[in-house]
Parts: sequence; C-alpha cells; structure tokens
Amino acid sequence: MKTVIPGGTGQVGEILRRALTSAGHEVVVLTRRPSRKGEVAWDGETLGAWAREIDGSDLVVNLAGRSVNCRYTPANLRAMMDSRVRSTRVVGRAIAAAARPPRVWLQMSTATVYAHRFDAPNDEATGLIGGDEPGVPGYWRYSVEIAKAWEREQERAETPHTRKVALRTAMVMSPDRGGVFDVLLRMTRLGLGGPLAGGEQYVSWIHDRDLVRAVEFLAGRDDLDGPVNLAAPGPLPQAAFMRTLRSAWGVPVGLPATRWMAELGAYALRSDTELLLKSRRVVPGRLLEAGFAFEYPQWGEAADDLVRRVRRGRWARRTPCGGGRGSLREYRKVPYGFLMINYSEMEDRLGVPIGVEEARSRWGALVGAAGEGQITLITRERWEWAALVPLSKVPGMLTGLPVVSLSTAKAKLGELVRQVSEPYDDSPVLLARHRTPVAALIAATRLLGPGSGERAAPQRAVDVEALLRDGCTVTLSRHPTGSGVIAVARDDDGGEVAVGTGDTVEQALRTLA
Repeated sequence: MKTVIPGGTGQVGEILRRALTSAGHEVVVLTRRPSRKGEVAWDGETLGAWAREIDGSDLVVNLAGRSVNCRYTPANLRAMMDSRVRSTRVVGRAIAAAARPPRVWLQMSTATVYAHRFDAPNDEATGLIGGDEPGVPGYWRYSVEIAKAWEREQERAETPHTRKVALRTAMVMSPDRGGVFDVLLRMTRLGLGGPLAGGEQYVSWIHDRDLVRAVEFLAGRDDLDGPVNLAAPGPLPQAAFMRTLRSAWGVPVGLPATRWMAELGAYALRSDTELLLKSRRVVPGRLLEAGFAFEYPQWGEAADDLVRRVRRGRWARRTPCGGGRGSLREYRKVPYGFLMINYSEMEDRLGVPIGVEEARSRWGALVGAAGEGQITLITRERWEWAALVPLSKVPGMLTGLPVVSLSTAKAKLGELVRQVSEPYDDSPVLLARHRTPVAALIAATRLLGPGSGERAAPQRAVDVEALLRDGCTVTLSRHPTGSGVIAVARDDDGGEVAVGTGDTVEQALRTLA
C-alpha cells in the first residue's frame, strides 16, 4: 500500500510513518523542507510535481497545518486558518486531477470543534458543535471556526472516486520528545502535575498505537465516511488525568494551579490556555459502533504503557551524554552516590517491567502467578524496580520480615515498591492472604548477581562533575512556584536526561535523577 502524508513531519506524521513503514508499506511525506528519503517538497498551497505522488497512491492522510502549540494571537490564528484551508484545498485538487485517485482521503481535524461542556460526552451523532458557549474567551470561537472551515474544505472537494473521512482527533499521547505527553510528564516530574483551575475540565486523548490502528481500520472500511472521532472512550477530568499520570510515574504530589497561573505558564511556554482549560469530553461513537476495539481504552493502562516506553527509550537503553560502556545509564541514583545496576540485563533475564497502575489492575492474577513461580517486575520510578516473587525467591529467613495483607499491598503498591527498592534498607515485604504469606515484594536488584539474594555492589561515584565530563550541560533555575531551585542536565543534543529539585542549589544538584 502506498500512503501519502502531506504535512507528515510533526508528531502524528512521525507516528504514522514509523508504523506504516515497519509494516512494509510505502510512505511518502510532503513537506516544505525535505531532508530524508521518502520526503517530497511542496508548498501546501499550489499544485506541483508533488501531485504525481498522489496519483496512483492508495491512501492520503493530510496532516498539514500550522501547529496549535503557540500563542493564540490574531496573526497566529489567521495562519492556523489559512494553512489548514489552503493545504486541504490543494490536496483535494490533486486528488480530483489524478488519473488513478486514492481510494481513501483521511483529513486531519480536531476534537476542539465540539463545545466546551461538562454535562455529557460529545459523539458524532449527538455532540454539540462549539462556538456559542457562554463564559468562555471569544477567541475560542475562532478555534471552532478553524475546525469547521477545515472540514468544510474537504467536503467541498470534488473527488467522487475517493472516500473522505474527517479525523476529529483528541490529544495524541506518545513517548516522542516534544509531544504533549512529554510536556505533561515533565510538568509531573517537576511537581506541577496538579489540578488546573479546579481540574474539572475533561481531557480527551488517544494512545498513539490506537491512533495508528484507527487509521488502518478507517482505511479499510468502505462504509465509513464523514466525521469520525479519534479519541479513547475514557475521557476524564483534568485533576483525575494528572493524578493517574503522577501515579504511573511515581510522583506523590502535584501542585494545583489557578487560572491566572495557567496563563503565566502558557505565556512562558509560548502556548495558549485553551489547550489546558477547554473541556473536551469527546467519545468515539462511530468507531465503537463499527466494531473497533481500543487497545488502551482507559487512561490508567495507557499512562502505564507510555511511562514504561519513556523509561526504556530515554533512560534504560540510551547513553545520555555520549559515554560508552560504564556511562551514566548503568547507574542508579541514591542519596550518597550511585549503585551499579544494569537495567537491560534485568529486562533480558526477568522481562519488561510494568507500572504500578497496571500491576494494580492485574493484582490478583499477578499474585497467583507468583505463587506458581513467576516473577513480575514492577517499577515506580526508573531507579525503583521491585519484583513480585514466590516465597522461594526471598533470601534468608522469613521470620521477622514485615507482613502486609494483599488488599493493603494493592492499595499502597507504589509506596511498597519504593520501600523495598531503597538501596540501604531493601528488606523484602511478605504479602499475606488471611495472615498466611503467599508471595513477596523484593528489590529487583536482589535477583541479579551470582545468587538471587546478592545486591549489586557500588562500583564508583558519579556526580555532577561526571555528568559534565560525559558531555552534559547542567542548568539551574528558580522553581516556577517561586520557592526552591531546579537543576536540569541535558545531553549534547539538548535532550533532558536528569532533573533535580531542592530548597538550595546543593540539594537540587544532589537529587539529579
């Protein structure tokens, strides 16, 4: 299958290109600045040689349009409108002129087209189109007008041999750097992942793998056209959304922010509060009716998966500051230095870890599996890895070890993972059913080395100077709350590899992790 993706160099385009290419399909990306194989130049406004790529293709997924991650000034809003309408118009002209037009044209749209509301979800059949809600900023109406004009341009295109679908897409959650999940996770790690302006506004989202699967599903369903909501069936209030993300990463507290604080933060990030404050309660009515099964319908399991992929991709498998073997990625931060841990070895020997929320959702099955000899790694932070193990894997005598009921362990699993992972006090915790131990939580590091019960010994200290020697840059800034200091270490590509906070510069540097 040949797929053409106009405007495919952004986050969603990269997600689709990776997935479709890995599945063996031919992918051509239309971009203003081609720099890679498979990219073809276009200007997003006029027909040109690029139109030959559409002629004979099977699928067009038009993602072109100015990013919404900016201040909503009159000039930027006009650029958003013009870039979307003009690119959609010229794609329609290219399809209309093609001797062999594509079977399907999937046109990006947005869930912002729906009204700001709390009372009921918006699906394609009964959802309220926005623009007339009382008590919201006037420019929010213009955002809705952009979405309506975007879809209207596709509807007007005379492409009788090409099925047309408008993708009313919610926020796409992927572990890619610079995406919305990356921003939200960074806020969470800095302690800023609390309720925003009360936190009652709904957040609609979709996991990146479900986005790809939905695109493939829609491409193959000749009976579906018109607007289709690309959103998970489990939207939730912003306060609950961020609380779940904090739990997945292992951050106990998130500071709340008022509306004016959100305005200041958005200004500093050169973004806009509509992305944070508008209640987007959107559900995928048509996808569900057509039989599409979401792999990640609820945010808890989606957040666990995304966090796990961030840890594997950004920390466990990557040398952050240019070092080779023995570089920072092989170390685990502790209060008085570093402890040598090879996370890749743990994954190879024991399997990929799951997050706390996923472990809670499967608690009964995991405990039962432990009773049959299976080991499950559970992670709260990237350096906090515990193992749910059978009693036979607990080193030494069981007498005197702390005992926790299975129900209490499930409720306080995050705290227990942190407790057993402490480098200088990593005593196992026994898990009991009716006061009889049936499994245990132990530090995952106890399962490495020449004996299940031996801890990896400290190898050498690594401090800020070691980061600098490895090529990292460490910057200091005042915490956004006005109290305390943030230390951020970045690699030579500008990627964030460690963050520390504290009341003083010394504390912030010491807690870099």
